[in-house]
Amino acid sequence: MNDQALEKVLAYLNEQSGRYSLEALRGQLLQSGYDPATVDQAIQIHQGRSPAPPRTRIGRKILLVMAVNAVLAAIAIGIGSLPKISQEVVTVLASGLFLIGCAEFLVGLLMCFFEKVRAWGLGLLLGFLLSGGLALLIFTGWCLFALANEGH
Repeated sequence: MNDQALEKVLAYLNEQSGRYSLEALRGQLLQSGYDPATVDQAIQIHQGRSPAPPRTRIGRKILLVMAVNAVLAAIAIGIGSLPKISQEVVTVLASGLFLIGCAEFLVGLLMCFFEKVRAWGLGLLLGFLLSGGLALLIFTGWCLFALANEGH
């Protein structure tokens, strides 16, 4: 929902509300391609009611952060598992992933304090936490598998 679209819808409602019902105006605005949430918020403002705060969708942002984390981890694992890679390279890759995770957490936390980027901040934080939880679960499973097959 953007402020310019909301202002345009409000101006249209103020201009046309004397001639047409709000239901007819809403239908016309939706046919014109305006976002239903923007139109509904404008109607509430036009009627003098305080609109509910808009809901922020962060699910896609979380999935994007998790996808980027998965790709970075896959690249690091792929490079680290090459046969002639030294221990120093593996250490650098692991440190790089750790630093990226720390940056995600800190930047996400900082972004949560600013209204305009709060959704991205929450996406970074929750994506980081879910990626970390998934990594811990995979690592635990790998350790259990290694322990179970140790004597074989």
